[in-house]
Amino acid sequence: MLYPSAQALLFVLLISAIVTYMIFPAPVRKKVSSMGLMQILLVLIVVAVGVSAVHFMDAPSIPTNITPGGGSIVYVSADGNGDYNCDGAKDEVEINAALQYVGEHADLNTVYLRDDGGDNDFIIQGTIEIPDDTTLTGDMGATVKLVARFNPPRDDWQMVSGVTPLSGRGYKQSNNVTVTNLTFDADRWNQPRIPSDEVDHYPTIEIRGKDLTFHNLSFTTGIGDFIKVINSGEKLPNLNIYNNYFGRSGHVGVYVLYTGSTADNRIWIHDNVFGHVAANTGVRLDECSGALVERNTFTSFNSGDSAIYLIYKNDKSNTGSSNNEIAYNTIYNVREYGIVLAAEVAGGRVDKSETTGNYIHHNLIYGTIGDDGRSGGISVYGHDDVTIESNTIANGEGDGISTHEYHGSTSTSGFTITATNNIITGMKSYDGRGYGINNIEYESHTIISDNNNIYNNALGDYNHVGEGPNDIHFDPMYYDEARGNYHLSSTAGTWTGTGWEIMKANSPCIDAGKISSSYFNEPDPNGNRINIGRYGNTAEASKSYSGKPAISTIIKNVFSGDGVQDAQSDGDRENLNVVRGTATVDGDLNDWKDVVGIAIDVASDKEREKDNTASIKAMYDDSYLYFAFDVDDSDLQADGLTETSGLHLDDSIEIYLDTLYDGGDAMQSDDYHFIINLNGAIVDDVGTGSGKDYDYSSNIVKKVTLQGSKSYASDLDAGYIMEVAIPWSDVGGQSPGDVIGVFFAINDQDAGDVSFFNWYDLTGSYAVPDHWGDGILQE
Repeated sequence: MLYPSAQALLFVLLISAIVTYMIFPAPVRKKVSSMGLMQILLVLIVVAVGVSAVHFMDAPSIPTNITPGGGSIVYVSADGNGDYNCDGAKDEVEINAALQYVGEHADLNTVYLRDDGGDNDFIIQGTIEIPDDTTLTGDMGATVKLVARFNPPRDDWQMVSGVTPLSGRGYKQSNNVTVTNLTFDADRWNQPRIPSDEVDHYPTIEIRGKDLTFHNLSFTTGIGDFIKVINSGEKLPNLNIYNNYFGRSGHVGVYVLYTGSTADNRIWIHDNVFGHVAANTGVRLDECSGALVERNTFTSFNSGDSAIYLIYKNDKSNTGSSNNEIAYNTIYNVREYGIVLAAEVAGGRVDKSETTGNYIHHNLIYGTIGDDGRSGGISVYGHDDVTIESNTIANGEGDGISTHEYHGSTSTSGFTITATNNIITGMKSYDGRGYGINNIEYESHTIISDNNNIYNNALGDYNHVGEGPNDIHFDPMYYDEARGNYHLSSTAGTWTGTGWEIMKANSPCIDAGKISSSYFNEPDPNGNRINIGRYGNTAEASKSYSGKPAISTIIKNVFSGDGVQDAQSDGDRENLNVVRGTATVDGDLNDWKDVVGIAIDVASDKEREKDNTASIKAMYDDSYLYFAFDVDDSDLQADGLTETSGLHLDDSIEIYLDTLYDGGDAMQSDDYHFIINLNGAIVDDVGTGSGKDYDYSSNIVKKVTLQGSKSYASDLDAGYIMEVAIPWSDVGGQSPGDVIGVFFAINDQDAGDVSFFNWYDLTGSYAVPDHWGDGILQE
């Protein structure tokens, strides 16, 4: 098989030789031959044939073991076991040959990349082009990786695209394409040939088309957008992006432009984890309508911009920015805003009819970080008839809800925004912002507030906004806001992430929502009225006090079983035997087989495979205090890499120690706290009597062994083992007595949802040594 370039070169040279020789009369041909020119032409022919041969050898052969009609899958392998086989260099050649072969045979529809189980990735330095009606998939762990020190051939290059060229565009078009179950890595940190001002220009996937599905993918690093879909005026996109993990992109995680929708053919971005929003945003929709962005989780490491970003441009595509729905997302520790609706018209006009009907509801936004004069929960500008309902916005810098001109002001006015049933608390001052609701653009925008709980915001509750007749201003009494749990306290039952717990007081936000709002999704007793905040009218809404004693439906305790000690107590405290011995911290439990420990188990409304079970064992010698955690977990997830990146929101373990065994209602200087996640990142702190000293640093030794693959939601994992050795010298020396205070917690992230459970049904703050158990040091 000859490449087209080789065929063209051979053809040109042969024709040149023949024409040159044949068009001249015999005397001239004889003279040409005598001058040696004919030898030159013969050499050119030989070169052409040689070049063609090289191309022939370099081209992938047509597989002989594929029989049309004999199966729908063509396999590509990195270890010689495929229909097409790669060698770790220019692997896009074999992948594209397989895709072309599938595209040419109607009874084939899938190209499957095999994982050899080792370190062989599919290394590319050209674009993979997927034809119509084709699925590109592979084994779990199969990775498509950009070659290191890549030099892009043009400034509109991408790793993956379609096959049909588009005039004036670098990307191509294909329809009815699915990409699933693969990892993509642009090897961002090993691309020194790409100038620093261009390292965010090159998308991983860039395509135009409809009926596109991207799911169960993992994007580790990028040098541009991870997924970019550009559809100029497409009204039936049927774009479905779900169950993906997005790491550190170069620009946007999911970027869709100029795309409308009709009913089920909408843009649907759901159930993804955006683990490192960087450079620009997590989800960006430019001039898009009818999109549904739901049940995603967004966070960053103080980099990038907002989590979700919608822009109206009054573009000639006339798709507008209307009827988009943003719901049930969890957004925390992102820079700038959680959600932005903006108008990029630079003094121009907004056609208000193209910006109506946007609905932002049931989102949890907390810990936003100010940057470039922007920060807060939700910002809306240049969009009309926007409803912001049943969100919880807390503890971030900037305003809870605001109007902020983003890309130049518009000459249009009369925009209306309605905010109902929201909780906005604890917003901090940043660059003149820090209100609950701040209508900065009050001359052109109106914000109507009602049935919101707006409380304890640094600069006040309102600015250029009238207080709603049914707004309230009370402490909402979150279950555990320090750990990102913003469910409401209830004496009838608060959902903790693993079950219902009985609290000592009732939040004023329970049954305080708009009377006409639906409450039918709330569990009984629900007071026949919606709760305010993120969980109102959901199955996780805190229950209404019914006047009867409430019964907890969750049991978290120490269980009996093989290698697990029975629950024992000394008053209200549980016991753990800490046996004398020395452990090798290697992630293997052979040293622990004769040690009896405790178990933490959870019975909950979650699917059984998403529940955790943990066994915990303890040993000590003269130098170290050792712990072994053996945790069953079907979905291993961890994003945090540093002490400040929210390790308690990952799959992680927590250890509390009271080495002097002197208790107290607050952690003192002999009380220590450690969090370790699956990445081996550590939080270590010590009590101060009024809080914690986070400058404390330990020399803790740890080893994590994963029984599965981390941060890939589609697989079924077994769990993890974590061994820990804490130097006695780091915790004030070995205990003078034979008892120390101990407490343990397990944190479980599953597809963006985080659950917390602990040794023996401790509610409220863990940082109370009086509530911890006893570690019995045994000889």
